[in-house]
Amino acid sequence: IVFEPHRQERLWKLRKDAGPLVHRKRGNKHPTEFMEDTSVESSKLREYISGLQKIAKRYDITMSFYGHAGDGVLHIRPNLDLSDPAEVEKMRSLANDVYSLVWSLGGSISGEHAEGLVRAAFVRKQCGDEFYELLCKIKNVFDPDGLLNPGKIINTDADVMVKNLRAEHKFLPERIKTDLLFGKDELRFELEQCYGCGLCLSRERDLRMCPVFRSLGEELGGARAKANILGFWMTGQLDEKDFESADFKKFLDLCVSCKACSL
Repeated sequence: IVFEPHRQERLWKLRKDAGPLVHRKRGNKHPTEFMEDTSVESSKLREYISGLQKIAKRYDITMSFYGHAGDGVLHIRPNLDLSDPAEVEKMRSLANDVYSLVWSLGGSISGEHAEGLVRAAFVRKQCGDEFYELLCKIKNVFDPDGLLNPGKIINTDADVMVKNLRAEHKFLPERIKTDLLFGKDELRFELEQCYGCGLCLSRERDLRMCPVFRSLGEELGGARAKANILGFWMTGQLDEKDFESADFKKFLDLCVSCKACSL
């Protein structure tokens, strides 16, 4: 147990930086978020972590996990290449195995955040048939036309977790080429390292980050927007007309090449 404020602050920073740190490694496989906040009783964490390690070994994958020991919550990040259909299928199988382990220990697949889309297919098994049917009735009373967050929590599509993946959009070779001295796949790896955590939108005084965002306070001024839009261009989701537009130029002008986002 740590009581000193300065040591507590360092440990909290380590926890906050965990996500960006595990995404630093370059390559085709990336830490993948689809088992976000599984939870068991803290007294069963040892057994749970041992089970996770066995699952990772069985699938021959690297799998990191971190979280809140006092609450028994773990954020699980298996390294997968979701541009490979076999890896997408592995994603589905991993979720089944990890969630089965959680349930065997009396835990929950959503101990901190909401089920959303990525866990919707598992909600019935999590809650049981009787409670799930009650959820469906409540949904129908307040949202009979399914307009509010459609598909989230209440969803009968067993494949919802593996649909609309960003990796479905392949990088186009002709758009990755640059006139600058980038190494092979370097630009692609740089863009793929952004996983949308939003740390670049922080205004913490001691954090080195985009001065344009700090000044404007707008999403387009942050590093995440730049990674997303350049990624859309390089995967063909934007065409040359978009790339040459006045709005796109205005967006690019928000980068002052200070490289604070790379520190």
